[in-house]
Amino acid sequence: MDLTLAANWSQILSCFVGAVGVVLAALSLWLYLRSRQRRALACAFQLIEFPLEIEADERYKGDLEIRYKGEAIENLFLVRARLRNTGNQPILESEVVEPLIFVFDPGTTLLRTPIVVGRKPDNLKIEWEDSKLPERFASFAGLWPFTFDLLNSGDEFTAEFLCTGEVASPKAKARIVGISEIGVLDPEEMRMREMVAGIRSIFFLIVVFVVAFGLAARFAPVTWLADAAGQVFIPLILSVPFALAIYLWNSVTLARYRKRKRESSV
Repeated sequence: MDLTLAANWSQILSCFVGAVGVVLAALSLWLYLRSRQRRALACAFQLIEFPLEIEADERYKGDLEIRYKGEAIENLFLVRARLRNTGNQPILESEVVEPLIFVFDPGTTLLRTPIVVGRKPDNLKIEWEDSKLPERFASFAGLWPFTFDLLNSGDEFTAEFLCTGEVASPKAKARIVGISEIGVLDPEEMRMREMVAGIRSIFFLIVVFVVAFGLAARFAPVTWLADAAGQVFIPLILSVPFALAIYLWNSVTLARYRKRKRESSV
């Protein structure tokens, strides 16, 4: 009886390992197609229309004003631009033909030199002062161009602009080898993309463990190791469809969000 159960268990494991192997091969091909060399930059803008808000009694309306360097300001707002290398290839300084600049509408006035309020990684070198511009970018002085030494995949930085006038997001422009334009993302879309990427990584990690423990349970040289691997293998194989379902659900949610965004912009 024990031999029969052992034989059945061995056949079940062999079927599982074979099936998982086929799935893994298909997923590996899909991952390869998705991970082909791709160069891309994307920017997400955040508008903060009232960074300074004063609450006062109605009878004081018109008696309060905001002044910047001695001049009255009608409205004050912040623009935060979060730029990220969303491709899978690094971008070198030598590949930048024209530096990154942010172009505002004529009705918007910048009140100060932009500042960088965040960077990832922390040692990412970003320059935006005219005095530190490379000589080949001297013609862009006064436009507050941003230069960097290296942007690896996933590297990002956030620039902040203090503005007055017409409340609107700027346009990010640059000429970089292999990149036709800088994509625009809103913060919510960027958050959803990060979530989908994280779930995808977890899913592939689970598949790798399934194959590893399945092979160990089937071909381990000692019985105790095969039994231990078999006990781990079952819950792992059961978690695969759940992880896949979560990944597909979030991918569909992201696709629907993009569709609604496109329709609302028409």
